Amino acid sequence: MEQDCKQYKSFFSPTPENTILFEASPEYLAYIENVAPRIRQLLPDARLLFVLRNPVDRLYSHYNFAKGKLHLPQDISFEQFIDYCERFNDGQISASESGIAEQYLRALEIGNYIRYLENFYEEFETDKIRVMFYEEFDINPLQKLIEISEFIGVSPSFYDGFTMYRANVTFSARVKFLHFIALSFNRWLEPLLRQHPTLKHRLVKLYKSFNKDNRGFVPMQAETRNKLVDYYAPSNAKLKQFLDGQKMPPWVS
Repeated sequence: MEQDCKQYKSFFSPTPENTILFEASPEYLAYIENVAPRIRQLLPDARLLFVLRNPVDRLYSHYNFAKGKLHLPQDISFEQFIDYCERFNDGQISASESGIAEQYLRALEIGNYIRYLENFYEEFETDKIRVMFYEEFDINPLQKLIEISEFIGVSPSFYDGFTMYRANVTFSARVKFLHFIALSFNRWLEPLLRQHPTLKHRLVKLYKSFNKDNRGFVPMQAETRNKLVDYYAPSNAKLKQFLDGQKMPPWVS
């Protein structure tokens, strides 16, 4: 465990003045088996923040993100993608048989947030966990960031006069081969670009100016949305009961 902690901390550069380490990943919530107990073992004093989005919209965004990164067949429709996910969940098809990586085939199931969230509450004290909702950040992002600062114990004054912009926005490329090259360069330069987010923002903006498909994404079919709403309804109802007393967006009920 000592080696694991050392390796984890090697990704950060703490100083005597900055001792709070902060990082994020959408993957942590998505595994029941060992993530929560392992975080508890390695970082028992960690504070955990979960930002939940309407699982229907999250699944559609996940699908478009995966296609935009060329991780899904470019001719697969959203409805076909859901069908693959359902068949994978039922054990009817494997990742290798579908030709789609398991992390994407699990996208449908992962939207059952309560199934995974309960595991963290079993491992950590309630006051060390905060659940927020994506929609809240759309309404008042600054207020949410101030709340997060107070939750993790840092001064919210950092956000005084802070200018926000959208980053990592999913988009569809016009020329797929050029996009493949751009993604390869991005992976190669990612260690550098992480240190210079303003530079990355400008490069992405330049790239989008000549290779973004301005037609946008195909809207989700009403029948498909209704099907997904019904699928997630039992899980959302349990989530509402679990977080009783907390203000929640309409999709939770």
